[in-house]
Amino acid sequence: MRALVFAFRAALIKKWAEYRYYRWDFAVGLLIKLIFFLAMMFTIPTGSPEEAAVRVSGFVLWYFGAHLIGKMANLLIEEAYLGTLPQVLASRLSIWAFLGVTAAAEVLLSSVWIAAFILLALPLAPIPAAALAQSLSRWSSLAAALAALLGLLGMALTIFGLSIEFKRAGSFAEVLIFFMLFFSGFFIPLDRVPPVLEALAAVSPLYWFAGGMQQVLAGRPPWTPLAVLLGCSAAWLAAGVALTAVLMRRAAVHGTLTRY
Repeated sequence: MRALVFAFRAALIKKWAEYRYYRWDFAVGLLIKLIFFLAMMFTIPTGSPEEAAVRVSGFVLWYFGAHLIGKMANLLIEEAYLGTLPQVLASRLSIWAFLGVTAAAEVLLSSVWIAAFILLALPLAPIPAAALAQSLSRWSSLAAALAALLGLLGMALTIFGLSIEFKRAGSFAEVLIFFMLFFSGFFIPLDRVPPVLEALAAVSPLYWFAGGMQQVLAGRPPWTPLAVLLGCSAAWLAAGVALTAVLMRRAAVHGTLTRY
């Protein structure tokens, strides 16, 4: 337990140092996401507070997912460039514990940027803040958000597994991140999306989160989309664990774990 606490503290210190060193890069990233959000809200106006709640919550979850997926895609190569990858792999802490504390630190400190985003976005966007807060405080909305976040963690773990084999998975991660932004149902309405893109988007937890939230906030039974959301998230977590385990073992056998 002590080792886990120390590892989590080390992950927080490292992430905070990263934010300090690259603060202007992260600030530019925040402004880019703010521009995307405002473009979404002004070009496709919301028809009701419930619709606004779906779009805001979907965008915030996507923001968390973008940080998680981007971090996991580049985690090994960052450690390799720092010269600390052999120590990470030789540590008494298992790779799963290392990934867990890294993901927890990423979510925790990403909240700083997401809070800044919300403070900047809400006064600028045409959103009824009181109705939005009321809609998002329902237990079913919070449960759906947690399930979607676990699914995004599973996607990040899957990308991490691919990075073991292909080393530089960051470019693919960027494609996945922006595909989920535009085609998960909270940015561009799905009735404007070609069926083939909607079929591809259905593998994303955010797609089912948006569908479930629309049902919840419209007062209709949300159980089907929420059940599919749980199944989708569980599938991504299982895929991430299996892929990481298999490719870690394969890389260890071939001696390519630290080869960059």
